[in-house]
Amino acid sequence: MLQALKYFLTHRLKRYITYLFRYPAWRWQSRQPRRLTLQTQQGLFTFYSNDSGIGRYLFCFGEYEADLTTSVIDLLKANGRLTSNSILLDVGANIGTTSISVVLSQAVRQAIAIEPVPANFELLQKNIDDNRLTQQIVAKQLAISTSSDSMTDSVTIELSPNLHGDHRVRMQPATAHMQELFHEALGKQSRCQPSRWINC
Repeated sequence: MLQALKYFLTHRLKRYITYLFRYPAWRWQSRQPRRLTLQTQQGLFTFYSNDSGIGRYLFCFGEYEADLTTSVIDLLKANGRLTSNSILLDVGANIGTTSISVVLSQAVRQAIAIEPVPANFELLQKNIDDNRLTQQIVAKQLAISTSSDSMTDSVTIELSPNLHGDHRVRMQPATAHMQELFHEALGKQSRCQPSRWINC
């Protein structure tokens, strides 16, 4: 009970107070859509000022889901599913908050960051470069499917205007297999041969 109260007072209350002061500044910044670059707890990130998801969290809290990422890493390590020699596959990497923070924490050796949306992919590459992780993180502009039945030549991505991680994919008729395209992309990256895949 005391530990829960201490956590609330030192962590949650601090976050709430920080948010109360930073949120008005973010609202003002979001009226003029542009790129912002901030040093955060998870690395140096550039994001769009009008992104009400990840961008708002980075601006207001200085991190995005850092506690969740740490908890998942700890759980995987405790179960022997993650070592410092592992490679993270980040599907839907957005601007790289997960890939970059996990590689910077040295929880994994390398990461493969998959992001299909051109604007997000551009920021992903910039954030990888800005954090000097081009040798540890490979970024691929791809869309991933769970089955070869829905493979397509192209996909239509419906963009959310203010929530840059909430885009939707619409499928069109298939002529190629995504698995083949994905393995071909991986094969071109000789420095990222997975030593162990994590099956979830």
